[in-house]
Amino acid sequence: MDGEEEVCRHVRITEFQGYDAEYVDLCGPAQLKLGSRGAGHINFGAVEAEIDGKMDDLDERVLRFTFEGSDEVDQILGRGYCVVDGDEMTGRIFRHFGDEFAFKAQRVSKNANGA
Repeated sequence: MDGEEEVCRHVRITEFQGYDAEYVDLCGPAQLKLGSRGAGHINFGAVEAEIDGKMDDLDERVLRFTFEGSDEVDQILGRGYCVVDGDEMTGRIFRHFGDEFAFKAQRVSKNANGA
């Protein structure tokens, strides 16, 4: 498996621990997008953040990332990981000195996003 290829993905966050679907999609569809070099973006609820990620050196199914952005007007940063299993991801997000949340996501088909 080519790590550069695997990092290229766009997933729709379908579940976020502790929040209902209405909040998760508050400011648009909750999603995570990563480019071939691991730079990307995540949004859910009122959170908008840039991501720096890469596939784990010891387990090529695991994507590890850091993030920095905002939750409404508050600056946030932290880290996260997810296990990639085909078109699905399950993972956790950890806010620096704050909460942690589990999430599930499903790959967005190329036809669905116009790519």
